[in-house]
Amino acid sequence: MINRSPNTKFSEQAFGAAYGESFGDLVRARRLESGISLKDFAKLLDVSPAYWSCIETNKDKPPVNDLIEKAAKALGDDADTYFIRARRLPPDMTDPKALEAVIRYYRKRAKSSS
Repeated sequence: MINRSPNTKFSEQAFGAAYGESFGDLVRARRLESGISLKDFAKLLDVSPAYWSCIETNKDKPPVNDLIEKAAKALGDDADTYFIRARRLPPDMTDPKALEAVIRYYRKRAKSSS
């Protein structure tokens, strides 16, 4: 069903430049690139093809966290990129201490880059 080598990885730059800006754009491009039909992909995620089509065409907002993770896994990709495209924190980052660490790290790095 998936027509790509499991060793193929995509850089953040490739995800950003080649696959549009939205979650739906990314998932659709990666699904098509992987040779998976919409019907088969929806079946993998245990959702209706009509619902998933609405996700991919940006007619509906990105799905719940579990489906984001399942979609990334089905495509052989890291879920973080998909959460970023969904403009949502990954579930493990919603812990206030983890979020605080990320914010402090980002601020420190941004300050040192200036």
